[in-house]
Amino acid sequence: MTLRNDISVKAYAKINLYLDITGRRGDGYHLLETIMQTVSLCDDLSISLRNNGEIVLYADNDFSGDIPCDERNIAVRAAKRFYENTPGLFSGLEIHLTKNIPSQAGLGGGSADAAAVLRGLYELHEKPFEEDRLYNIALSLGADVPFCLLGGAAICHGIGEEMTAVASIDEGLSILIAKGGCGISTAAAFSEIDRVGFAENRTDEILELYHKGDYSSLCFNRFEQVTALDEIRSLKEKMLGFGAKAACMSGSGSAVFGIFKNADNADRLSAELRKNGFFAEVCRAKG
Repeated sequence: MTLRNDISVKAYAKINLYLDITGRRGDGYHLLETIMQTVSLCDDLSISLRNNGEIVLYADNDFSGDIPCDERNIAVRAAKRFYENTPGLFSGLEIHLTKNIPSQAGLGGGSADAAAVLRGLYELHEKPFEEDRLYNIALSLGADVPFCLLGGAAICHGIGEEMTAVASIDEGLSILIAKGGCGISTAAAFSEIDRVGFAENRTDEILELYHKGDYSSLCFNRFEQVTALDEIRSLKEKMLGFGAKAACMSGSGSAVFGIFKNADNADRLSAELRKNGFFAEVCRAKG
């Protein structure tokens, strides 16, 4: 029997410090080589057990206007998938989601929400099955969800599900995440990569750069080469001009992150970008 009826969980965003495309499977999914890092920017979720026989989602905050609150939302699908694996436990559920992670930014906001719902329900129902099954449920929802479930830092292969944990980057570094109004079609970007061809795995090389903390050589995103948006270039140039050790687009975009040793520089640029209408948030790596 469940001892608690409510739980609050945080859904942490991720950045891709390195991202390349190494092939394509027969089912159409692309093969990745990427280093992902959880950051402190997060959505907030409150999950409450109810007796209404429904899964109800409420979303608020600046980024919730275009967010569906039905089964189109991966957080709702995560709850439904969880209860499909524990059919005797479901009586009803209410999820309140406060969005702080911009959507369609390459920051894994939806995947993080799904992972947070799975973690929250797993705790509320007192771990009703082995954690391996929770991982498999996460994978069934999307390639980034297992990483968001585990958090920290990892080098990932396959479609993102083959993860090897690595030490998180220094939490003393400031990570400025910024996003403007431009959007990137993920499908179109992958199509362009299919046209130009795939890369070789560079696992040993990129891990060496990562462990050295050589972010200026490490940070790379293949999608930048096939999207060529002026806004992305401009954000990177601003970050580097303010002293960032590296600046790169995350995921399939269109958010850009910069890694700063000088926190004041990150804060000053963040304030300037916000004045000019950009989303800008300074955060830290989260282990």
